[in-house]
Amino acid sequence: MNLRSTRSVLAVSLLAADWGRQAVARGADAPTTVMSDITVISSERPAPLEHACVRIANGRIAEVSRQPLKGDLTIDGRGRFLIPGLIDSHAHLGSVPGMLSPQRSGHPDLVAQADAQEPRSYLYFGFTTVLSLGDTAAPIRRWNALDVRPDAYFCGGTPLLNGYAFTAVAANPYFLFNPDQANTLPASIENAEHTPAAVVERMAQDGAICVKSYREAGFGPEAGRLPVPSLETIRAVVVAAHARHMPVFLHANSMAAQEFAVQAGVDVIAHGMWNGQGSTADRLDPGVESILQAVLKRRRAPCQSRGTASAGPHRVRHLV
Repeated sequence: MNLRSTRSVLAVSLLAADWGRQAVARGADAPTTVMSDITVISSERPAPLEHACVRIANGRIAEVSRQPLKGDLTIDGRGRFLIPGLIDSHAHLGSVPGMLSPQRSGHPDLVAQADAQEPRSYLYFGFTTVLSLGDTAAPIRRWNALDVRPDAYFCGGTPLLNGYAFTAVAANPYFLFNPDQANTLPASIENAEHTPAAVVERMAQDGAICVKSYREAGFGPEAGRLPVPSLETIRAVVVAAHARHMPVFLHANSMAAQEFAVQAGVDVIAHGMWNGQGSTADRLDPGVESILQAVLKRRRAPCQSRGTASAGPHRVRHLV
């Protein structure tokens, strides 16, 4: 599909998102819209449906037909494509790609422009739903308050105290601690508020639909220097999350971390097995093979981080 075709798809995505919100706002009396002579591409169809007519009523697709349809508003769809809204199942809405905290602090004007453009860019490329991993409730509420944006959901981030993705107590309301860290928590923190059961309950009340945990000891010059959660801690997270029908994502990009993920029983392994294994183009590391066999045994399915992936409860997947 060339750029012109892509723009045709995305223009329809933007229009559809706007129509849906207007219809919800107006209620049952909202006017109906018909897109005529459009090509419908959808996963349940063996081939694109060309020269289709699509009627939208009350923010939903009410009818798809090869015959002409009537509505209050007609959009000429010639040369355009209508596709289901794409889902980005591995986003980080609170950050600007390529900008760390010093850059964000030094260039607030660029950050503001990026934050304003990001929701529109997602829609431009056909994404109508985004899942922000390792997030908190407040940024998602701000995002969903925008007039033009995809719908956003989040996995509450549970970094280990002083471990990977932990920045500060105030910034990480769902942080965890290992038993050997219990005496190192600030005096203002109640230990009972940061057990696996407590943080999962709190994030669920805040609107999280899943949990994001981390098994990362560090990489580059920091390799092996960061504390990691115990197996018992993450197993307790899984139990608490599954009791609420929430899947558990685990950041795990090494052989050791992915073996840990299998043992812990998480639902989604985020990232590939980039580190800590000796596979070559001609030979698979035996340790890798045993992990993959365990993945297959537990009926895990590979999954890309960008696309139409769905992370339903208790379906363990790999996010690349």
